Amino acid sequence: MILAGLLRLALLRALRPAFCLLVAALLAWALATSRVPSTALLAAGSEQAPLWEHGALRASAWTIAVLCCTGWLGLQALQTLAGWRRRDVDWMAPRGASATALLCSSWSGLLCAALILGLSTAAAVEACAGGGSASWIEGPRAFDSPGGWVGSGTENHVLLATGALPRGTRLRLAFAFGSGGPQVHVRAVLVDRPGGRELARSEQSVGTHGELELALPDCPPGAELRLSIGDPELRVYHDAEAARVWLPVAHEGLASLSMLARLLLDAGSCCALALGISGWFSTATAVFTLATLALLVLVSGAGAEWLPLADLGDALHVLQEGRVPALPGLPRIAAAAALCAGGLALGAASLVRWRRER
Repeated sequence: MILAGLLRLALLRALRPAFCLLVAALLAWALATSRVPSTALLAAGSEQAPLWEHGALRASAWTIAVLCCTGWLGLQALQTLAGWRRRDVDWMAPRGASATALLCSSWSGLLCAALILGLSTAAAVEACAGGGSASWIEGPRAFDSPGGWVGSGTENHVLLATGALPRGTRLRLAFAFGSGGPQVHVRAVLVDRPGGRELARSEQSVGTHGELELALPDCPPGAELRLSIGDPELRVYHDAEAARVWLPVAHEGLASLSMLARLLLDAGSCCALALGISGWFSTATAVFTLATLALLVLVSGAGAEWLPLADLGDALHVLQEGRVPALPGLPRIAAAAALCAGGLALGAASLVRWRRER
């Protein structure tokens, strides 16, 4: 059961005029000053330079939106149970209302505030970007194998694990730890295994860390990638786990939809956890605990993608290139739902205990 009065109260307190004006001013500053370095535009080429320019706008705006909205809404959630404990008249509700209904109503109001802020950000960003160009969306891993060294006069063969791919798809390869010289010339050839027909080819020099991208035609399933080095005395490590397929999309604005979905998942999880933590600790202790958790998540490495904000850096890196971050998958959505359910249950249990003591 959702109590409309509490939902509306949480929504109005979250969308205070001072906060909205502050976020609007920060977004306006970011959209007016975001620029792409000339070296990055030269490396992107004339075809992708407009995407990079639009990507700079999106990355800066969504950085502000996600961090400000998640932090502010989490702070509002931390103050909710404190209002009930001090018998704030604004938070009065029917005595027959369950603890779960009280928590879910307030949480729903905060989530509606996140949706409004996210939609406003998306509208502002797309109006400034003004681009409807085609782009690419982040796809699945390209290979199942862990990778290996390429060089020493031998050719490395790796099977593509994505199945059939449409025309316009791009295959991005990652290399590291080139040895034997400052630059290693890598040759990548994608062939159709049954007949050995060449599908795509690319050559590029990579150093300590580097990437190589192939533009693919219609690619049949089971294609094979053949990697070789121009100089048999040199070698480089092919990081197959980092290789990605980028699928063509008709409109680059899909990036804002992806970031909106991430904002809702992150804000919902953070607000639920804040409600749960604030029910058992004082407001100051709860703020310190939530801030510490957020800091740990932001600096955590691989393996923590299911936590709120953990994959924000990777998504912003994709935005900077004018491409579309992958939409949250079912594991990410399930993890956010579990965090929300756990946080709300923890908060409801604290509220039941507080009522019993009174």
